[in-house]
Amino acid sequence: MRIKSDSSSLAPQDLWIKKSGYLSSHEFTQQSLVTVPVSKRLPSVPSCWIDGAWQESSFAGGMGWIIKNSAEEVLCRGSSNRSHVSSALMAEALAMREALKKAQDLNSLQVFSNSQVLISTLCSGVGMNEIAGVLQDIKILSTLFCPLSFIFIPRTENSQADTLA
Repeated sequence: MRIKSDSSSLAPQDLWIKKSGYLSSHEFTQQSLVTVPVSKRLPSVPSCWIDGAWQESSFAGGMGWIIKNSAEEVLCRGSSNRSHVSSALMAEALAMREALKKAQDLNSLQVFSNSQVLISTLCSGVGMNEIAGVLQDIKILSTLFCPLSFIFIPRTENSQADTLA
């Protein structure tokens, strides 16, 4: 997966991640993350909104996702709960993996998440031992979509998925 180069001439919604290979960590930094207002997303591409929740005291995780077509009609929504979830980041990654599985009949997809760490990790290609197995699953599922984008959004713009998690 690769972000289009020359980002200075691109609008935020044009920062597409392609299938050709991940950027190295020195090419993509935390400052490179762009918040894309919902109104600026590409209307012709289906969207997927994901969120994960985690309870530290019980190590319980909740995952939620909503998949919408380009006309903003809900195609699928779902949630699941798991025990033995190691962190909030793991809950977010599990939510993304489940959403990508549910969306695999679509050709293209924009994935929105309020987890800046997860989006940065996916865009940079830097591995994280904590979620390595789930990241590998996400990378494999990502090959089903072209184009595919991972977009960070503020929590306030992710309320529908948040209520499901």
